[in-house]
Amino acid sequence: SGVICLLAVPYIMGKENWNDHDRTGRYMARDFAYDYLNSCAKNAILFTNGDNDTFPLWYAQEVEGIRTDVRVINLSYLGADWYIEQMQRKAYQSDPVPFTLTPDKYLAGRRDIVYLIERLKGYTDLKQAIDFLADDSDRSKRIPNYAERIDYLPNKHFSIPVDKEQIIRDSVVSPKFYDQIVPEVYWDLNRNYILKNHMMVLDLMATNKWKRPVYYAITVSSDNYLNLNDYFQVQGLAYRIVPVKTQSSYPNIGGIDTDIVFNNLIHKFKWGGVNNPNVYMDENVLRMLSNYRNNFSRLADALISEGKTDSAKIALDKCLEIMPDSIVPYDIFTLQVIGGYFALNENEKALEISQKLKEHTYEELDYLVSLDKKYSDPMSYEKRLNLHIINELARLMRVYGYDEQRKELETKFQDYLMALNVGV
Repeated sequence: SGVICLLAVPYIMGKENWNDHDRTGRYMARDFAYDYLNSCAKNAILFTNGDNDTFPLWYAQEVEGIRTDVRVINLSYLGADWYIEQMQRKAYQSDPVPFTLTPDKYLAGRRDIVYLIERLKGYTDLKQAIDFLADDSDRSKRIPNYAERIDYLPNKHFSIPVDKEQIIRDSVVSPKFYDQIVPEVYWDLNRNYILKNHMMVLDLMATNKWKRPVYYAITVSSDNYLNLNDYFQVQGLAYRIVPVKTQSSYPNIGGIDTDIVFNNLIHKFKWGGVNNPNVYMDENVLRMLSNYRNNFSRLADALISEGKTDSAKIALDKCLEIMPDSIVPYDIFTLQVIGGYFALNENEKALEISQKLKEHTYEELDYLVSLDKKYSDPMSYEKRLNLHIINELARLMRVYGYDEQRKELETKFQDYLMALNVGV
C-alpha cells in the first residue's frame, strides 16, 4: 500500500495542478525573442539585463539561427572580464563589439568602481574621458587632498560628436528626422560612481562613433540608461540610441519612429499563441504583454499626432485583437488605448473599454479596502495605481463630455481615497 501511495502522489499533484503547468501551444518566449531581435537594425548591439530578456534571445540565435547578426550584451555579465573578452570575438554573423579598453584595464580587481569627479568645466568629449580613465599614470589617478590612487572620470557632463552626413549615409535615423539631428550629443551623468559594466557601455559609446546600431531592450531598468534616455527612440521592443533629442515624459521614454514600429507590430512580430484562450499565461507573460500594449497605444498616439488616423485605428484594433480583456485583463496601459479611440471619435469603443477597466479597478480597490491594516499598509503602490486609473478615467470623461460617468468616477475616487487612507 505504501508503494501505491507514493505512486499516487505525483499523479494527484499533476492532475490537480495541470491547468497552470500545461504549456501546450505556448510559444511566447521564443516569439518574444524573435520580436526583440527583429526590433533591431542589421549588425546591431542590444543591451539586455535579466534572465527573461536574455536567455530566450540566446536560444533563438543559437538553436533557430534567428538574427545572429545582432550581438546581445547582458549588462549583468558585462562587469566580468571573461565576458568582456568574449564580446570582442566574432560570433556567427555578429562582428566583435568595439571597445577601446584593453584587457589589462578591466581584469578582475581593476576599475571595478570608477568615480565621477568634476574637475573639468563644461562638457567633456566621451572618448577623451575614456582615454583619461585608461591612463595609469599618477596624472590620471591622483586628486588633491587624497593620498590613494583612484580610478575616475574627470567630469559628470559628457558629449559625443555627430557627423550628420555619416548619420544620413548609414541610415541611423529615418529621413523624417534629418532636420532634428543634433551636432553633438550632450548629457549629464548625475551620479558619484559607476561600476565596470557601465564603464564598458561608455567605452562602447565612445568607440562606436555611430557605426553600429546600439539598442536597449525596453525591459532594461532605467538605472542602466546612464541618463541617455532623451536620445532613445523606440523601434519595437527596443530603444535605439540616436542623435535626435526628445524630452522623455512618463510613461513614454524618448521618441518613436512610427514607420518602423508600425511595420514591426502590424506585420513582423510574432505572438506565440497570446490570443489563444486555451493557452495558460502566468504573471511573467502578462507583465511582458503590458509592454506590447504600451507600444501599441504609444504608436497610435504618435500616428494621430502625425495625422495618420487610419493607421492609428489599425494599431489600436490590432492591440485588442492580440490582447483582448478576456485573455490579458485591461490595466493601466489601457488608458492610452481608451484615449486613442476617443481621439479617433470611436467613442462607443472607448466607452466599452472604459467600462471594463473601471470594473476591474473597482474590484481591485474593494479587495484592498477589505484587508486588515497589517496586510493593507504594505500595498501602497497597488492603492495608488488603482486610484490613478480612476482619476485618469474621470479626466477622460471630462475631456470628452461624459458628465454622468465623470461624476460617478470622481465620487468613487473620493470614497476609496477615504477608505484606504492614502495621500495622492
